[in-house]
Amino acid sequence: NDGLLGPYGLSFQLLGNNRARVIFALDDPSDPDMVDFDNDGTDDAQSLADIYTAELELGRDFNLGTYVAAGPPGATPVRSTPFNSTLVNFGKTGLEGIAGTQGNPHLHAPGGVIRAIFTDDERDALSDPDRNKISVHVLTSGTFPGGTWQKVILPSPVNLANPSEERQPFFTGTELFFTRGSDTQLPEVWVSSYSGTDTAADYANTASWGAPVRIMRITSPSATGEMAAVGEPTVASINGKDVLFFVYAVVRGTDPMTGVLDFDFQAGFLPR
Repeated sequence: NDGLLGPYGLSFQLLGNNRARVIFALDDPSDPDMVDFDNDGTDDAQSLADIYTAELELGRDFNLGTYVAAGPPGATPVRSTPFNSTLVNFGKTGLEGIAGTQGNPHLHAPGGVIRAIFTDDERDALSDPDRNKISVHVLTSGTFPGGTWQKVILPSPVNLANPSEERQPFFTGTELFFTRGSDTQLPEVWVSSYSGTDTAADYANTASWGAPVRIMRITSPSATGEMAAVGEPTVASINGKDVLFFVYAVVRGTDPMTGVLDFDFQAGFLPR
C-alpha cells in the first residue's frame, strides 16, 4: 500500500476505430466498494481486488487510475482525480458478489457481445470455497459494466480439491487454458475443452468440461539457467494457427546468504 499499486491480468476487447475495452484487477487501498458478506444491510469489509474497466485508444498512453500520498511514508495512498476506470459491479452483498478477490480476469465476448468474465482467487481465507479456484461471472441481464451477474465456481474436472490451485484462466469459448499447481507442486499449464453454452447452468455442469490435458510442466530447479516456473497462458491465432504464449522464470542465481533463488522472468510461445 505504498507505491506498489498496479493493475494485473489485463484483458482486451477490440471495439474498432483503433479503440479497445480493457478490464483488469486492482486492489484499491482507498476502496470505496465495501461489501456486506452476510446480507444484513451493514458493510463488513473492503472487497480486496476487484475488476475495473476502461476504454482506450490503441497506441496512446492511457492512465488507468492515479493515486497520491495521504500522509507520511508508509501511509495508504488514496485516489486522485482523474480516476479513469469504472468498477465492474458483480454485486456488493453476499459471497457471490465482489466480496473477496477477483484476479486475472479474462473477458469472454463472442461476436463482440460480453457474455462472461473469468477470474481466479488467490487471496481469500482458506475456508472460502473459491480460494485458489477459477470462477466465471455470467452476465444474466442488463449491460456491461453494470447489469446482473451470476457467479459460478467451475466444477471438477477444472477445479480440484485443495491443495490443488487453479489460476490464470484464458477462455476461447471451446477451451479453457489455465495454470494448476499447489504449495508443493510447481505450476503447470493445462487445457480443458468446453461443450456448453454461455450460461451459468452449463458452466456449472461437470459434463460440459473435458478432462484437462497438461500442456507444459517443469521439474524442480536447482541450477542457474534452469526453468523454475511457468504460467499465465494466453492463446492467439496467428496466420490461421493457434499459438500459446506463456510466462516462465529462469534461475538467475542463488543468494549466498539465504539460499533463495533469483528469477529472471521471460515470455515464450508454443505453436499448437
